[in-house]
Amino acid sequence: MKKRILQLLTEKGILVDPEAAEALSRLKDPMACVDRILKDAENQPLILSREDVDGYAECVTQQPAPNQESAPRPAPERPAVNKTAPPSIRIIKDITGNSTCVGDIQDFTKLFNDRYTSIKRILAKRRELAGIIPISKAKKVRREVKLVGILNETRTTKNG
Repeated sequence: MKKRILQLLTEKGILVDPEAAEALSRLKDPMACVDRILKDAENQPLILSREDVDGYAECVTQQPAPNQESAPRPAPERPAVNKTAPPSIRIIKDITGNSTCVGDIQDFTKLFNDRYTSIKRILAKRRELAGIIPISKAKKVRREVKLVGILNETRTTKNG
């Protein structure tokens, strides 16, 4: 059921927070809640949070989770690793047949930039982010703008 719910929401371009997914799975009728979220096109969030799920009043009647434990389970023990033995890694198959990278910094940069571009395309399709512009053009515009970017570091200045 949880997979079906996640599939429905992601098909509509809604990302789901893990807490929201848990909250949905504990509802008596999670599909009714999902239907209500999808029908509310005006307020469809980019990322569905736990608060959004709780906001749909008809859907928040939760059934108790079976065998709910109060204390968290300890992590399973991992098998011991022989640190003196040299690692043995062997590439069995490259499904593309054109793996050319050697694992240097340029390869990681290319991978990072490709993933960033893919995520940017997904976000640009969202209604909330219609009309995004590059940062270089945003500096010249004297109005409110929408940007897609990745923060390297956050700093707070005296002017905000």
